[in-house]
Formats: sequence, C-alpha cells, structure tokens
Amino acid sequence: MNLFRKFFFGTATLALLAGCSDDISNAGQNNGSTGNEDGPSVYLGVNFQMPGMGSTRSFTDGDNTSNNGTEVGTDVENNVNEVLLVLARRDYGFIGAASVMRDNIYKHQAQQPNAGSYHATAKFNKTELSQYYSDAANFNKEICVFVIANPTGGMVDRLATAAYGDTEWINTPWTVSVEGNQTEGAIWSSTNGGNFLMTNSQIAVREIPQQMSAWDSYTSEDKCFNLSEINGVAGALGTIDNSAANASRGPVKVERATARFDFRDGSPANTDANTYPVVYIQNPDGSQGAKLIDIKLNKMALVNMGKTFYYLKRVSNNGLNDGWNAAGSTNGWALCGAEKPWYTLQTDGSLDHNRPGNYIVDYFAQQKNAGISENFSTYFNYAFFDNDGTLNNGNFNTADQRWYVSEISDVLSNGNPDNWDNNGNKGTYKVWRYLTENVAPGIENQVNGISTAVVFKGKMLASNDLKTDLTNLTEGTAEYRNAKYLNDLINAVNSKDASLGDSYKAPILYSYAGSLYCTWQNVYDAAVSASFSYTTGPDGKIIPDWNRTNSLYKAAFGNGLTGYKLVDSDGKVIYNDGDEKDLDQNSANYCWQMWNQANKPNNGEILAKYKKAVTDAGFTIYQRSEDNREGWGYYCYYYYWNRHNDNGKNGIMGPMEFAVVRNNVYKLAVTHIARLGHPRISQNDPDSPKPDTPDESSDIYFTVDAEVVPWTVRVNDIVFE
Repeated sequence: MNLFRKFFFGTATLALLAGCSDDISNAGQNNGSTGNEDGPSVYLGVNFQMPGMGSTRSFTDGDNTSNNGTEVGTDVENNVNEVLLVLARRDYGFIGAASVMRDNIYKHQAQQPNAGSYHATAKFNKTELSQYYSDAANFNKEICVFVIANPTGGMVDRLATAAYGDTEWINTPWTVSVEGNQTEGAIWSSTNGGNFLMTNSQIAVREIPQQMSAWDSYTSEDKCFNLSEINGVAGALGTIDNSAANASRGPVKVERATARFDFRDGSPANTDANTYPVVYIQNPDGSQGAKLIDIKLNKMALVNMGKTFYYLKRVSNNGLNDGWNAAGSTNGWALCGAEKPWYTLQTDGSLDHNRPGNYIVDYFAQQKNAGISENFSTYFNYAFFDNDGTLNNGNFNTADQRWYVSEISDVLSNGNPDNWDNNGNKGTYKVWRYLTENVAPGIENQVNGISTAVVFKGKMLASNDLKTDLTNLTEGTAEYRNAKYLNDLINAVNSKDASLGDSYKAPILYSYAGSLYCTWQNVYDAAVSASFSYTTGPDGKIIPDWNRTNSLYKAAFGNGLTGYKLVDSDGKVIYNDGDEKDLDQNSANYCWQMWNQANKPNNGEILAKYKKAVTDAGFTIYQRSEDNREGWGYYCYYYYWNRHNDNGKNGIMGPMEFAVVRNNVYKLAVTHIARLGHPRISQNDPDSPKPDTPDESSDIYFTVDAEVVPWTVRVNDIVFE
C-alpha cells in the first residue's frame, strides 16, 4: 500500500531481504511484499549502530572536553520500532526515502563483523533512482545515507511532499509541546518498548553502482544492495565495498535526539538526606563556631527546556546559521558535524585560535544571538522567566506548575538507577528525566534567559541545640541580647504554626554579609551595636563614639543618623542620635520604619519603596511561606545553569560551557552549599536574575558536580514482541 508519494509505509511493502546479509536472524522469511507495488522496485539494506556502541570516551563523535565514562542505556532508550531511510545527493538534495517497521529490523549476531548493529532493508521505486542517474550535473556514485529511527510526524510529513533534488528537507525542525508536565510521546516514550528519536551522528557517505543498469541485480527479495557491507556487481563492474573495512563506512552511526538528566544525593555523609550545613555562629575571634542553619533541598525544577530543534544536528564555528558549506569547511555550518573542543593557551588561559573548536547550532540561534528579552514561551518549555522578563519562584507551588517540578525524595526513591560504568566511585544516580537540545551561539549569549537550568528549592532548618534559657541571663546585657536574637531566629525558622499569619505579618528574616537576622529590629540593634560606643563625661553626659563607615551601619542607615535613643535604668533618654530630619530618608531603616508605621501593607508604593531600599543596601529578605508538602517555613532557591563543557575557570565563561546537547547524559549532584539561596519573591532579592544575567558569576551559592558521559547500549539483544 503506497501511502505517500515519495516513500512506502507498512510491513506489506517493506520487505527484509533474506539473502542480503547472511547473519540476519529469521533469514528467508517472506514479509508479504509482492515486489511489484507501484512499478519496478529495488531493495537496499543498511546497518545502523546505536549511540556510543563500543566507545569509552564521553563524546558522541569526534573529540571534546567532556569527562570520560560510559553510560549503558536501558532497553527503553535503545528500542527501535521504525526506521526512515533517506537517500540524498552529496549536496543533500533529496533522492528518495523508505520506511521500515520493526518486524523488518534485525540485530546482527555476536559472531558477525557488524556485531551489535542493526539491519533494515527498504524497498525503493526504481523511478526515484532513475531521476538521480539522469541528473548528469549532480550524479555521483557516492551518496549520503540518513537513518532516522523512531521518526516523528515532522520528518515523515516533510519527506512525503519532497521533490527530487529538494535540499530544504535537511532544515526540518521538530517542536516539542508539553501539556502540564507531560512530554512523553514527543521524541521519547516508554510505549511499545521504548520510542526514542535517533538520527545520524555523522554524514554517512556510501557508494552505489555507477550505472542504472546494475540495479537489475537487486530487484528481488532474496538479494539486496547493501549500504553497509560488500556488494558483488554484475558484469565487469567488480565489487562495491561499503563495509567497515573501507575507510569510515560500515554501519551508519545514529544518536538520540534527546539528552538526559540524572541526579543523586551529594550531601555530606554526616547530615540527613539532601541536607547541607550553611550558616554558622561566628566566634569572637572570627573563627567558625557551631552550626546554626541547615538547608534541606526538597524540590527540583527543570527550566528553559528547548522547544524546537533540528532533526539533523549541525555545527558551525560561531553557532549561527550563516551560510552552509556542504563540505563542512570552517565557513558556515556543517550538517551532522562532530563537536570539536576549544583549547586554551597555557600562558594566559585565553582561547587558542590556532586550534578553534565549534558550536552546536540551535534552531533559534539567530534570535538568541540578537538577545531574547520577552516572549520566552516561544522558545522554551518550562520558561524560567515570565514572558515579560520577570521571575516568579512561586512556580514551584502554582497549580499548573509552569516549571517541570519534582520532589527530590520521589526522584531518589522512584527513579530508575543509571547504568554508568563508573568503577563505583561516584555513587548511584537516578534517571530524572529526558530533555531537548538547547544551545546559545557565542560566549556572551550564555545568559539566564536562554540557558537550561535546574532550580532547587530548599527549606531552612535551625539547630535547637543553640537555644538558651534566658531566665539565667540578665536582661539588657549583650549576652542576653545575643541569646534572645538567636532564640527568636531559631523559633521563627522551625515554627510550623500556620496561625502566625501571612508572610508579611510573620517574622521576616534578613541576610547580610553572611549573617542572618530575625526581624528588622534585630538588624537595627546589630548595626548600632557594631558602630556605637560611648563614655561618660565628668558632667555625667554621654560622649558618643560612632563608626559611621561601618558596612552594616551604611547598609542600614545610609548617609544619615540613626535616631537611636540611649536610656538609663529609669527609662529616661540620656542620649539621642538625631531626629527624623537627620535620617537618610532613602535608607533601608527609614523605609522600613515607614512601612512598619503603615501596619505593614502587603502591596502598594510604601511596600515597594521599603523592599527596594533594603535590597539596594544588600539585604536579602526571606518571608515565610507554605510548601504543599513541607508545610510552613522559610525557603530559598538555587539556580544551576547546566554545564556542557566546563572550562574549570569560575567567573570566566568558555564556548559551549553552558548548554544541553543531544545524546549526552548530565549527572547532577549537589555536593556543597556555601550560603543561603535566592528568596521566593524576586523583589526581596538584591541578586535577582535577569534575562541578560550571565550564567557564570564570581558569586558561588552552591556546588553541583556534573559528569557528561556518552549514552551507550547494552550488549543484550533487543526483543521485539
């Protein structure tokens, strides 16, 4: 049954040639082809090799700067239900295509030269080939062979209307749409034993007969022309060797069009699961004291997953689609080219332009190069920013979960263990999810609005061991004051009491220069204590000594006085550091006082002015909120921009350092958290990301170990049932 003008579908017309390769299982069976549908036909066989088979280095093709290792794919990831075989001229002009269903796809036996690869035989209409042989200007006995495993409708539909010589088919994209958190069935699926889209990892050039008349020897089911093995040609034309023994021929190498994120618990051995010590008490001598605050990571969310990608990978020297050179020269882009590493000079660490690398070309490369500042949902699934460029960490809790959100405990308990051959030195990762390619052209375009990231949500946990019984201390003393600050903080952080009210009425936490304060009053008191001392003169009057250049003083009070009042034991004011007119009315303290006096409204100009003044001064504001699983508490957020080729230089970005590239497994483990993360509300964050914020910064919040390894397949046979 001929469903499409340019190629056939269905097992009735896609017969395996039993005699084409003597190491194919089920040889000799007839699959229902009559051999005369739509006129005379010829049969071509092709072997294709699964991703990374036989490789022990972490690259798909060619050399790159990833870490070594091997990853054994699961049966679901390696299964092939259908193969779309495409023949093209050397300029990639379309010749013809045929579809082979899984009943006609077989694995070579272990004892054969092509062990581990798969064989498919497809039937082509003789008329299609004759057009190529009649095209004297373009005919070449070497053609390009493309194998697309488990194709989606995008390429199938495109080739159904392709005319001979069409070169636009290589630009076919595929857009992955999501419905809620579901992307199954797009380019990966566990249905039918597994259904992962795979395409050529490199251009496969194969030789065909020089004359059309030679095809008369390949028109029956018991004999086919093989694009991956040796062929005997009738007459005096000798043989055509497409086997692996002939240069880079043999099986056509394919790679998955997806990437994969794996995750493991990388927290210290002496802590609870996914829990990290972050804030410590500072001893009087400046040394680190007892642990005060842990962060327990409880959720992780995928953001900025690429929405549209090219079926066939392409590379260029700058990541752009400027021009095309079929021979793959340094100008323009090359189809199915290998990713090349970027080298640096030993002298100063700058790029070595005598050994230039290249970039994977993204479908939206031109737009990304121009700068994306809005309408992010056009380019990404699970967009990090709203379409107007604002950020809302609340996507962790919204009903629609615009980000792809997972409970970390679920990932680690329910996820499938990986099959990474890592000599047991890294721990067991769990497969989290699959995702699509996302790459930025050039170094400067690796920014938060473009790159794929994982957002981690963590809850603050305070150590109750540091609480002090205040009844044993004298009120008004520094010891009492410090103990009360600590008690207030611990009680607030650990309270699960919903009756404390909304996040504006409950105690607000303020972080500054590594210290954490509960309520603004404690910030005020600490700033005064750090900068004020006094003596009493002979007349009994206070002689003040202020250090108004102290960093905490400047952050709280700006360029004005404090309004601080010193009282004696009877409550009488004995010293006053200025009245309202002496205060800096743009300072954090003044704006907080105005908001407090207005009864702390949760919206409006007064609130906005207070938050801007406080964050401009360098304070991070943490407000209490409720998590749908962890309950009430104080939460913070960490943004990990996925690294593809880490140059090992913190604060300095290199080419292709932040990206997601097909057929790579990215193994993630949070191994250290250095400080409290970003607050839930962007207005509360002095360091809130913007769409043009560079992915790499000298500010290190936490550390993620990332291993980039190849996806390889098991030796086990795949059984089609």
